[in-house]
Amino acid sequence: MTLALRPSSGSTLTLNATKIPYVTETEKFNKSQDSNLIINDSTGDDDLPDGEFRAWVVLFGTMCIAFTTSGYMSTWGVFQAHYEQSVLKELSPSTIAWIGSIQQSCLYIPTLIFAQFLDIKYFHTMLATASLVFIVATFLIAQCNAYWQFLLLQGILTGITAGVFTAPITTILSQWFLRRRGLALGLYAAGSSMGGTILPIIARALIPLIGFPWTIRVVASIIMLGMILGNSTIEQRTVSAASKGHSLDLSPMKSGIFILYCSASFFIYLGYYTFTTYLASSAISVGVSTSFSFYLV
Repeated sequence: MTLALRPSSGSTLTLNATKIPYVTETEKFNKSQDSNLIINDSTGDDDLPDGEFRAWVVLFGTMCIAFTTSGYMSTWGVFQAHYEQSVLKELSPSTIAWIGSIQQSCLYIPTLIFAQFLDIKYFHTMLATASLVFIVATFLIAQCNAYWQFLLLQGILTGITAGVFTAPITTILSQWFLRRRGLALGLYAAGSSMGGTILPIIARALIPLIGFPWTIRVVASIIMLGMILGNSTIEQRTVSAASKGHSLDLSPMKSGIFILYCSASFFIYLGYYTFTTYLASSAISVGVSTSFSFYLV
């Protein structure tokens, strides 16, 4: 837009006004996040390897991790019912439930810290270390005979180590898929669902046949296989610019939309896991057979 002003001397003064576009808070946040990514092969989003063999291999690895971590967490209802009737039967159900509650809370709390390790080139070290601790802790559960031992190994250690790579794993997928990103994330979630279906069935079927200790060892062996496949196939494709200074990026916390999303998720999960924890044991208490009750979860 051009403005013409005529001073008293008779000459004309012309001013050019430039239109300034309005940028929303969401657009500012997205641009700030995009500027923090450096593609290792100097390509843009349009060149992401959608559908290439390597991308699908990475997706397979993330599904293996989801199968063994989220799937294993879903077996807690089986363990809750077993502990109430055997090794921890002298304790109240609410006391035993603290093991599963701490396990589930530890699954998400570490993501606030360890998601940053993806930005500073420590992802593979972090994934391998967490996988090793997760496997060892699960094997050691077979030797537990006291409440504090179950709380430490099954509640705290497996929960924290699973939470170490929960958020980074989903971020890895966005580095390999663009147009098929929704499909990739859906298949990743399917890996978690398959683990949540298969592992509880295995645990429930084996406990009466071979006993609790050997059931844990079988489940831990399946977890170990999944972790090995995941560590062997998952590859990081992008590295954040924050890796130069190893700085903690708190810019997302300035977004009202992001804070609202986190708050909503907090209250959703606050009630969700209470239901899954007590469903099997509550069904048994009202007369449902033990062999059928765990299918309710």
